Amino acid sequence: EQAVEEAISGEDWHKLCSLLRKASSALAAPRGLAFPPSSMRAPAVEDAGRQLQRELQRRLRKILCRGLACLDLSDADTAVQLQPALSFLACLIQHFEQLSGVPVGDAQAGRQWARLKCLLSWAIRDGSDARPLTDGSKRLTGFQAST
Repeated sequence: EQAVEEAISGEDWHKLCSLLRKASSALAAPRGLAFPPSSMRAPAVEDAGRQLQRELQRRLRKILCRGLACLDLSDADTAVQLQPALSFLACLIQHFEQLSGVPVGDAQAGRQWARLKCLLSWAIRDGSDARPLTDGSKRLTGFQAST
């Protein structure tokens, strides 16, 4: 988080893109809201591990939201640098929505996921040098900058 803030304050956009690529690669897919009954929960040690993992994922989503909001996602160079990260995020969101049948905003940490989706939609919609990738069925499969 500190490195992201330093890159933003120093206007080191290449470093910020690099940090966002790393953060996105460690991000887990969105999860639904279903929880097991308390009687079926794992022991407290596993709960602590899951809690640490949830906190890490929350921080990764926060970093991605902060960083993507600071970048000009319509810039061709930025789009090229972030293409792997944006494709990965778009696929995570699309996969969740297709499997669950609900918007990603209804997932656990739905506000962060909805914000990421909004940022991705803006990048794809408004990026003059950016276009969505599809698999032939008009489903979004990623994000790529035009050359």
